[in-house]
Amino acid sequence: MASLPKIVKDVDQRFSDQATRMEGKTVKKVRFGIREDIKGVHQSDVLQLEFTDGEILAIQSGSNALNLTQDLESGSRSTIKPDDFHVDFVLIWKDTLSNKS
Repeated sequence: MASLPKIVKDVDQRFSDQATRMEGKTVKKVRFGIREDIKGVHQSDVLQLEFTDGEILAIQSGSNALNLTQDLESGSRSTIKPDDFHVDFVLIWKDTLSNKS
């Protein structure tokens, strides 16, 4: 069985403020898949958590892929190493009121 990744450093406050919003909630439904294509943006998996209070949290990946591409095209960078690439999580909340149609 794989072990959980070890957290070694805090992340940007914007992320942690949104992530802690999940505390104490009960998950009602889980959806996951590939995000709809966005022109000029890397493909991303998406995880959606629907909570019993009606809120939905979508989690998708973000990266610095575009920045690295621009650096290569401009000549400010000639190569890319694996540790130059960074991935983060983008958390998107949809509150109870906006879920009602």
